[in-house]
Amino acid sequence: MKSKYMIIFVLSCLLAACAGKQTKHNEMQNTRHIDTIWAKYCDGLHNEPHFLKQDASYQDGKKVLKKGQKAIGLTSDIVKETDRLIMAWLERNDKLSSTNSRVLNNYFKQYLCYKEKGQVFVFVNLYAYRTTIYANEENVTHTFAENPNTTVINPKKGTDTNYMILLVNLTQKTVLMPF
Repeated sequence: MKSKYMIIFVLSCLLAACAGKQTKHNEMQNTRHIDTIWAKYCDGLHNEPHFLKQDASYQDGKKVLKKGQKAIGLTSDIVKETDRLIMAWLERNDKLSSTNSRVLNNYFKQYLCYKEKGQVFVFVNLYAYRTTIYANEENVTHTFAENPNTTVINPKKGTDTNYMILLVNLTQKTVLMPF
């Protein structure tokens, strides 16, 4: 009689152990992994900006260019001058007290050059990191923007030292933080 109870007990333990492993496997299959990539650790792969297309928009669908603004091509001279003006602005801007935030190479960059009322501007989006979410159950990857040439990667609307939107006026050689 004791051996029957012992066998039933052992089988119950085995069944419970197997069921626990199956549940654990299902839980792992439904988890998501979030990966954050910081620009400052990318070994120079991020130094070149993404050039936003003229129909670029924010993640909420709002277009970057407004009525009366016409996209123009970015030349290497425009990129160099834009970078120079931004570096000078970052170095003298007291709101950005963190040493890491004042180095242009610590950001991924998106640029869109346009003309408005005879002046040349460059819309600049700087973001210190990008986040990728891996969903294991579907093997799908989601990022803050599907295409960095059409979507502005800036979930904080440019109001943070890790996510800044700047407007460079190349005609007047000025940099503004529009938000």
